[in-house]
Parts: sequence; structure tokens; C-alpha cells
Amino acid sequence: MRKFKLTTPAIDKLVVRLREERGAVRREQLESELADLKEKTWLEAERLLADVNGRAKAHSLDAYGAYKVARACERELEDRGVSKKRRTGVEILHYPGGKHLPASYNNRFKSTIIYLRRFSDGWRLLGAEQVEGYSGQAQRTEYDIPSAARDDIIRVAMAGMTVMQQ
Repeated sequence: MRKFKLTTPAIDKLVVRLREERGAVRREQLESELADLKEKTWLEAERLLADVNGRAKAHSLDAYGAYKVARACERELEDRGVSKKRRTGVEILHYPGGKHLPASYNNRFKSTIIYLRRFSDGWRLLGAEQVEGYSGQAQRTEYDIPSAARDDIIRVAMAGMTVMQQ
């Protein structure tokens, strides 16, 4: 599995400097630098996913697809009651689903699985791999969550309930 990040240490350092900066002119300059770095990083992620996918386009994920998966996972964690602070460290492995294909595909297609991790400043794409999928295969996302996030999920799920002592 190829490993890379959607953010870099340079972006992380710039974000810290931006948070500490108080002057409006300097702040604007840092924001411009940050936007340039993020665009460069996004383009690199696009290039690396294109390398992983090869010629496969129809069922493969690009950087925007990885971004949509990260947003969906963020919403899922939010809906389950995990606080932003406790989302740090969550890892996901996303397997795209397969559409029903004509017989000319032999019921198989090339797709991309992606590996994402949640850091304090957002999701990072850590790896991608091209795999073979099957027609009608269900999409799935596997979550590895820290125990603090699990505690939040249980707290929300059990809200308003008490456990009877036997």
C-alpha cells in the first residue's frame, strides 16, 4: 500500500504560526502561503492516486472521492456523539462498492481502497491500493477508534437509560 499525506509538516507548522499571528497584514500573507501549500498537496494526492489507479477511472477514487469519504466519516462520528477532540486518532479503511456491471466486465472491476486517519487539524490520506472488486459488492468502511471515542458513542447511545441491578 502506498503511503502519503494530504497535509505535510510544512502545512502543520504554517497553521500553528497562523494561529499565533495577530497582525492583519502578516496573517493575510500566511493565509496565502497556506492556500498555496494546500493546493500543491492536493495536486500531489491527485497525482499519487492516479499512479495507484493506473488507467482505471470508472470505479476508482480520486482526491475528491477521498475527501467525500472523509467528510462522510466526520458526519458519522458527529452523529454518533464523538467530540471533535476525541476524533483524533480515528483510522478508516474504505472499500468502494461495486455497481452491477454488464457481462463484458466479467463481473469484475478495478477499484481503489483508501486508508485515512484523523489528526487534530483534519483527515489525512495515508495510503491507497488498487484492488479488484465484484459486481454488486457492498461498499464498506471499517473504523478503528480510540477508547475515548468509544466512550462518547456509548454515552450517547445510553442517554436516558439506566442499567438494572440484578
